[in-house]
Amino acid sequence: MCGVCREVIDRYNAHFEGEIQGCCPVIADEIAERIGGEVVAGYLCWTTVRRPHWWVVTPDGAAHDPMGDELKDEPGFHRDEAHRQRGVFDSILPQFEQWRVA
Repeated sequence: MCGVCREVIDRYNAHFEGEIQGCCPVIADEIAERIGGEVVAGYLCWTTVRRPHWWVVTPDGAAHDPMGDELKDEPGFHRDEAHRQRGVFDSILPQFEQWRVA
């Protein structure tokens, strides 16, 4: 995990006492702002679970996803990408700003 990702996820985990589900849009936005790359909409999938999620992919193709990375050892874990449309992301982001940690 990149240093910026570690710093961001640690700050959110500390602030919300580890209960950060639902914060992925603001976390992905902050990571993208700091390291560059595209915010990706999709799903985290493992066993019988498939839940909506946002993460960052840098121009070299690397996924930067501290929340998803925590699941990487789960059986059947993978990410399903839906789109990288920044306009869609920008339209939903205001709904999540209340959870942004300074």
